[in-house]
Amino acid sequence: MSSPDAKGRSKSLTDGLDYTDTPSKGRGAGGGVSGAKIGQILLVVAGLGAVGFAIWSLVGQGNSIAADTRKRDLIDSVTREVFVDHRIKEGQNWPYEHPSTGERTLYPAELCFWTRDGKATLEPTHVLLNGYIGEDEPTLCPDCGRRVVPHNPTPPAELMAEAAGVTLDG
Repeated sequence: MSSPDAKGRSKSLTDGLDYTDTPSKGRGAGGGVSGAKIGQILLVVAGLGAVGFAIWSLVGQGNSIAADTRKRDLIDSVTREVFVDHRIKEGQNWPYEHPSTGERTLYPAELCFWTRDGKATLEPTHVLLNGYIGEDEPTLCPDCGRRVVPHNPTPPAELMAEAAGVTLDG
């Protein structure tokens, strides 16, 4: 609030105060950093910490996220040997090289979660699709006899829950 002086000018509440002992700009009365400045500094430090953590999470752990995306279940087209979570080298295409024979006989394995009696199982059968090896006839699961397709769907959630021994609340 201000009130006019004798000449009609507005007076401020700070008029007449002695500023000769005032600390330099940006400092409080005790000569330290003001609360607003501390808040800004903490905000910058927190932001830098978050960015640093994000970078460390992505690359600081040996590229584990990228490496995990190159793991595949593979099946040998000759022996039907299964390689679970086989690491694919960057830039490779299938058929992949068999680690023991050096032959390019490894293909992506499709998973079938069905049993012969029409129930679901948690232990899938790894299946080589006929189309991958140039055969035209449909691929049938050797365990349950059902047709297996690329990105083979799993049984319904209720059957998978039953296989796991849990009940779904509906």
